[in-house]
Amino acid sequence: MVRTRYSSLDKLNLFLGVYGRLFGGIFSLYWWLPFFIFSIFQAAGLAVLTWYYAPLWVGMLKPLLSWFIPPPAFHYPQYYLALPSIYSAYENFVLGPIIWVIILGAAVYRFGGVYAGRRFALKEAVGVATGRFFPMLLVWVLETALVLVVLSIPPLFLERFLAGSPNRVMAASLLVQMVGFAVSALLIYAVPGIIIDGKKVFAAIGDSISLFFGNIFLTYFIVFVPSIIRLAINSLLTDFAPRIITLLNPDLIPALILLEIILGIFINLFIYGAAVFAYVRLNE
Repeated sequence: MVRTRYSSLDKLNLFLGVYGRLFGGIFSLYWWLPFFIFSIFQAAGLAVLTWYYAPLWVGMLKPLLSWFIPPPAFHYPQYYLALPSIYSAYENFVLGPIIWVIILGAAVYRFGGVYAGRRFALKEAVGVATGRFFPMLLVWVLETALVLVVLSIPPLFLERFLAGSPNRVMAASLLVQMVGFAVSALLIYAVPGIIIDGKKVFAAIGDSISLFFGNIFLTYFIVFVPSIIRLAINSLLTDFAPRIITLLNPDLIPALILLEIILGIFINLFIYGAAVFAYVRLNE
């Protein structure tokens, strides 16, 4: 493909035009069905982790969780302090490498069809995603590894600076997450390249990096703007969780995670829908 060069005003218009189209897609199940299916897996995992003590699975789940949290953390309401981290691990490392990768590929395939004025059955989209699973998995592994480095390494060097200051901890957490969004933005066009244009994985990654650096602000805001909602909820689940449990109702913690899952359907719609539309336009 020969890429069209866009001015800053063109890119702003592209961003606004894409968002206008995606807002219309909110009212069509076709647009966000793959992400709704993913949310079912998320909600099911949250239910199991919240009610780990149910007779059906306590014998299997509690010993597994004991590897990660100490015995006192299993008592109510202390368990809800650990629940966001436990759920995040389930979402990222259990659902991520298989369910999310296939769902994302299927969604990207359908978004590509929407842009071209075609509709693809979910079964067809899943089939295409499954056939290109391993290249997408490699992109997922690379992105996850880089994001984990970004999220975990800086706090180690800032430990003394952050000690004793909850406000500094919160500010540093927000800053680190925003850098993590840049990592995601760097690779956001790789899956569209694999699914829509059938590129090899390293070519898709290289092209995504090239597109990112040629359109830094456009690409970053594609990831950042919808993720503001996630930032706010994550802040409540981490920085303000002790206050919620002490001053309000501990059951608000799983309720907030469930809210994030529901909103995540549409956050993913805007991130990956915008990424696909921008990818196609920037490559025209």
